[in-house]
Amino acid sequence: MSRRHAASSFAAPPLFARSHAGTRLAAVGAQQQQRRHDSEHEQADRDPEGVGERPPGESVLAAFRRVVLEGTPRLATTQAVENIETAARVVGASRSLQAREREIVARYTDRLAALIGEEAGLRHGDVEAAAVAAALMGTQRALVAHVHASVLEGRRGRRLATEARAQAERAFARLEHGLSDPYGRAQALESLTAADAVVDRAPEPSIAIEVSQG
Repeated sequence: MSRRHAASSFAAPPLFARSHAGTRLAAVGAQQQQRRHDSEHEQADRDPEGVGERPPGESVLAAFRRVVLEGTPRLATTQAVENIETAARVVGASRSLQAREREIVARYTDRLAALIGEEAGLRHGDVEAAAVAAALMGTQRALVAHVHASVLEGRRGRRLATEARAQAERAFARLEHGLSDPYGRAQALESLTAADAVVDRAPEPSIAIEVSQG
């Protein structure tokens, strides 16, 4: 399978795909909610743009990060925030939509893993390709959850967009630099050891007993 062929079966999901359907979801019945919700994601699934057709020399991580970061500026608009707030409440109250969303994310992840594995010459079902795809999609979903929570807490405008971008850049930087460093573990152990030493050196507390003179 060529890169272009693989691209036709995968495109990075829009960062706030759920939010675009939000105002419409609130106005229809449960069955219509499900159909519209599916349609939003299926259209993105067919989109040939994104990771699969990234420029030559651009890594999968860089392309995925670019697509996600390109979605953050519109968070500063009132319309985007209203859509996100509505969608977060509607989907949050519907177990069927939550389940369907998980299925769609799983499908995206599988397709991304297949694309990564094909380009790297790995066999179908390779664990490394699946792990990379899961990490990228996990970052995207964590950012979506963060943005939705921020909106429900009342965050708006440029502050929302700037914070979302900063969170995304930090998360993707962590993936780019890898997880091999202790990521705070050494510092935590050092602090714990120091605390233990202080406790060991501390004198035993004395208990004063007052004897009343009768």
